[in-house]
Amino acid sequence: MRTIIIIGLVALLAGCGGAPKRTFHETVQYKVVSVPESLYRCPDIPLPPPVPDTAEKQILERYDRQVAEYVVQLYESGKICKESLEDIRKWIEQAEAEVEKTNEEAREAAEEKSGWWPF
Repeated sequence: MRTIIIIGLVALLAGCGGAPKRTFHETVQYKVVSVPESLYRCPDIPLPPPVPDTAEKQILERYDRQVAEYVVQLYESGKICKESLEDIRKWIEQAEAEVEKTNEEAREAAEEKSGWWPF
């Protein structure tokens, strides 16, 4: 009887030796994010029209038209640059969200690997 009890205790103690230690290698991934070069380019600022030397009505009317066209060109150049800056901001926010998602997935995977549950 003692022999059976001793064998049973030895078997129990061998089973309680602890769970096998799990090891895993942590993989670090880097994502290089950079803004596309096309978003950094703004149109060249147009040159203003030359000021006329004379005050003739016909020349001044043409100059007024040239000034109006110049103002429109400046507005369009500024609008394109402003839109590019807005696109850069949106692009960076999207890249940050993707990196955060990847980091969260990596954290969850690491937690799953490090946690041990026998059932």
